[in-house]
Amino acid sequence: IFLAPSWLVRLKAITLSYGLAGVAVAIATAMTLALNAKAPESPNQFFLFAAIVLVAWLLGSGPGWLSVVLATAVMDYYFIPPTHVLNLDAKDVPWLVAFAAGAAATNAFSLRRRAVEDMSAAARGDLERRVRERTSSLQEANDRLAAEIAERARAEAALREARNELVRASRIAAAAELTASIAHEINQPLAAVVSNGEAALN
Repeated sequence: IFLAPSWLVRLKAITLSYGLAGVAVAIATAMTLALNAKAPESPNQFFLFAAIVLVAWLLGSGPGWLSVVLATAVMDYYFIPPTHVLNLDAKDVPWLVAFAAGAAATNAFSLRRRAVEDMSAAARGDLERRVRERTSSLQEANDRLAAEIAERARAEAALREARNELVRASRIAAAAELTASIAHEINQPLAAVVSNGEAALN
């Protein structure tokens, strides 16, 4: 299977992201022009700012700044008289600079939010990894403790069994000693009876 070199794959990804930035600004421009046709007396730059936010949030820094430049050019070309010409009068410069500054601030804010979200996701991932590691170590310690408890229970059971055997052996020995003592006590009168009987026979 043929695999494209990594630089070619990266070039395609960069081209796609910058192309999507241009497409997003183009769609926002079309929507703004359509809205201006319906309500020309109202300021209708919302879609361009929304496109900048989306591009910065989804595609990153480079496409985000490209969308700022494209949106500023679109504002000059389509919405600042004379339209369809990239030509600024001195009276139009402050308005366009204000729009560009707002677009740049919007892009910077979106990029900052994306960076914060990425850091938060990385922190969550790191925390989850640490929790998994800690849980695993605690589980291993718990398993070892359970094995030690089971071994101790077996040892205690064996000790109880040995004690019971010792008690039984002690009882048997006491019974044997009592039996021997009784036999000794009975043997003396019997021996006397036997010797008296033999004496009587003699």
